[in-house]
Amino acid sequence: MTPIDAVKSVFTKYATFRGTASRPEYWWWALFATVIAIVLSAFQGDLENPNTAASTLGLVWSVGTLIPGLAVTVRRFHDAGFSGKWLFTLFIPVAAAIAAIAEIVGIFNAETYSSADTVLAIAGALVPTILTLLAVGIFQLVLTLLPTKTAEQGNKYA
Repeated sequence: MTPIDAVKSVFTKYATFRGTASRPEYWWWALFATVIAIVLSAFQGDLENPNTAASTLGLVWSVGTLIPGLAVTVRRFHDAGFSGKWLFTLFIPVAAAIAAIAEIVGIFNAETYSSADTVLAIAGALVPTILTLLAVGIFQLVLTLLPTKTAEQGNKYA
């Protein structure tokens, strides 16, 4: 599959969560979406001199490609023989981040900590979140790298 065919396929199947997506389709899409996001972010400026038009365009790109990105990921999981429900593992680091933020807010509201204790407490809140994000990211990366599993091999999504 060529890069252009892959991008066309993802936009054609904009919100199709059924079926499968080959590795080339998924990775060409991932590369295309990442390059566009990087190019758009390069023009956004900084906090002192923001480029509102580029920031708005970047936001539109992010929101506009959220559904097709999720859909192609679910189809890629299906191609490897896994349920698309594994995408929900992304909520684990989100929940960990919310818990870490709540803990950090509590640390700053408590006036009994010294500065060294505060740094250790914040690190203690952030390290599990970062490790959880890393573990989930590696898990999902492995799923997207697995070869196609055919129906003869027991893939119920093929």
